[in-house]
Amino acid sequence: MKDKRHPPIGSAIDPELKREAEKQLRDEIALIEHWIGNTEPHSKFDIKAAQLNAKYKDMLRSRQDMLTALQKQSR
Repeated sequence: MKDKRHPPIGSAIDPELKREAEKQLRDEIALIEHWIGNTEPHSKFDIKAAQLNAKYKDMLRSRQDMLTALQKQSR
């Protein structure tokens, strides 16, 4: 049985699917940036806010890395 989660190397990504994925990642990035903007001011005085802010920043880096990797595909 073929593993459909990992297409063969060199296989093309459907352009519409790629656009949708990029849009989804950009939307998530914008939302996480908003969350960071809301927690950043409190993180200096509240340890829970600081921990939450650190998690949001990790999430942001992850989404940015995914978007960059996706954009590099099919170039």
